[in-house]
Amino acid sequence: MSGFLGLLAAALYLSAAFNLRRSLAGQGVTRRPLQHALPAVFALAAHAGSVALTGTFNLAITNALSLAAWAMVAILLCLAARNPVQSLGVLVLPPAALIVAVVPFVSVGTSTHIDAGVWLHALLSLSAYGVLCLAAAQACLVAWHTAQLRQAPGAGPSRLPPLAAMERLMFRLLAIGLAILTLAIVTGFAFLDDMFAQRVAHKTVFSLLAWAAFAALLAGHHLAGWRGKTALRWTLTGMVLLIVGFFGSKLVLEVFLANGT
Repeated sequence: MSGFLGLLAAALYLSAAFNLRRSLAGQGVTRRPLQHALPAVFALAAHAGSVALTGTFNLAITNALSLAAWAMVAILLCLAARNPVQSLGVLVLPPAALIVAVVPFVSVGTSTHIDAGVWLHALLSLSAYGVLCLAAAQACLVAWHTAQLRQAPGAGPSRLPPLAAMERLMFRLLAIGLAILTLAIVTGFAFLDDMFAQRVAHKTVFSLLAWAAFAALLAGHHLAGWRGKTALRWTLTGMVLLIVGFFGSKLVLEVFLANGT
């Protein structure tokens, strides 16, 4: 049943991405972004059911990856209520579809009992990853849009929002993601026994480095006007640090070391 719901969610995610792609191409009836992404609303429910039916909500690497994808899409749909995010949806919904389709059929990592405080830390962490993944995707779109405008000044992709609006959304996502990441780090120090213990020290270090990268970018944007390629480099650097810190460490601990390799 979990596999069926995963495949159903994947199909709905792809349907939403297709609708948004048609909207960008100027095909079909013009609607608000949330209406184009409506299949993703039902996909979220199927996605949640797929995760729940794996047995228990746990933070093994496959479930953590699926929950992060769920958080990313949920945040995207919240944005769609008031922002033109068709292009962002086209970029992030297909990877979410791939994750939810594959995870129910792959058993990697182990589940351990965690208390409510650690769950709060974990949920904040996954939410931060979701928001910052969207910010990284938006940064890539901004860079591509900028390159298109430079090749043909005054033209550019007509269905995309103005470049200034896209940049505002990117920095708004970065600010929100940094705030949630800050709460995740604070709750980690509050509820975990030792954030610098041997098995989690690398995760803590990479998370703090990522926090510093995002904070430096936002400070540079407000104080020195950083944008464009500079913003893209700092955003992707912070995102890579987060991915290596959380999912990279989980891969090593739950797969390679668990298998004795």
